[in-house]
Amino acid sequence: MNEVVTSYEYLVHCGAFGDRIEVIKYLMLRLINEKSTGIGAWDVQARLQDMGIQLSTATAGRYLKELDTDGYTNKISNKGRVLTENGTERLEALSMAVTSSILHKKID
Repeated sequence: MNEVVTSYEYLVHCGAFGDRIEVIKYLMLRLINEKSTGIGAWDVQARLQDMGIQLSTATAGRYLKELDTDGYTNKISNKGRVLTENGTERLEALSMAVTSSILHKKID
């Protein structure tokens, strides 16, 4: 199921998110979580592009700053961002919402 859950198009249509930006920010949280030493806008943009998401580095940087402002990430000098405790909780909550949505769709 992990492969399905990381599919951008599937996430857009699963019903767990209000819009595409929320999906992108969820995927960013996942990417940041995978790299405990920090990840920057360039890496995030490249990894999102590998997932089929066309996003400029500047836009990726703006979304990362929004995650900082929301208290989900911290910027660590030039090493990039890491998740805060709130970010980890948010990621877990969103992952549960995705799983719940997928299960509800399968039942329907």
